[in-house]
Amino acid sequence: MSHEVFAAVSQYLTGSDCSGGGGTVDAAKELGTTCVSCHGDRRDKVSCSNAKWLGHDGSKV
Repeated sequence: MSHEVFAAVSQYLTGSDCSGGGGTVDAAKELGTTCVSCHGDRRDKVSCSNAKWLGHDGSKV
């Protein structure tokens, strides 16, 4: 994923483009509901599928 796409999706989902600026983000909520940071981590150990990421209410992300 290009940085531009990552920044745009991050901005849309969290209110922050992950560059240190942007809106206020509730980290506890975003850790449970956002897959963007997983896709941004390109290590082979990281797996990111919707089936593995759940929101706090138990819904699939």
